[in-house]
Amino acid sequence: MSITKDEVQTLTSRLDLLIAKGAREYKDWNQKHG
Repeated sequence: MSITKDEVQTLTSRLDLLIAKGAREYKDWNQKHG
């Protein structure tokens, strides 16, 4: 089972979105509870 370059890019951009979302929510939470 091999994955194409496109699939890798899709996964990478999804990860980036998740990380960005998590970082934003963490910052918001930090400001509320800091």
